[in-house]
Formats: sequence, C-alpha cells, structure tokens
Amino acid sequence: MPVETLPQDVKDKIIIVSGSAHEPLARATAESMGMPLGEVERRKHLDTERYVRIEESVLGKHAFIIQPHVAGKGMSVDDAFFEHIMLI
Repeated sequence: MPVETLPQDVKDKIIIVSGSAHEPLARATAESMGMPLGEVERRKHLDTERYVRIEESVLGKHAFIIQPHVAGKGMSVDDAFFEHIMLI
C-alpha cells in the first residue's frame, strides 16, 4: 500500500529503474510511491561483460536509478558501480 501516492501528472514525468544489485529495494521504493518499476534489459556475457539498457524512453523525464554499490548476487562492488554508470 503506497504511503503517499503522487498525482498522475507528476508520475508521468518520473521513471524509476533498478540495477541488478538490489532489485527488491527498487521495487519496494517504486511501489511505495504508487509507481511501476521501469523495465531494464540486463545481460551478463560469458566473458563477464555486462549489458544494460533502459527499455522505455526517459526523454523529458526525471530518472531515478536505484543501485546500491555492494557485493552480492554474483556481483562485486566494482560490477555494481559500473552497472550504475552504464544506466546513467
């Protein structure tokens, strides 16, 4: 249940996306604002290179990226930080 929902005209100008480090945190944050979490395509290639792409337009919107810089889920701190930079 959202703590405080935003007016629809404000929601239309915001996108919230998540990196791989802690998607449940990003999902809970978006839900608490009454908003969906933006779609992000993520791939990890065999040579450990990562690919991320925001699947919807951010043109003219305020984009919030939720990505803690912590190790876990098969990621190092460096991987989390680099994925964050790629989302920017």
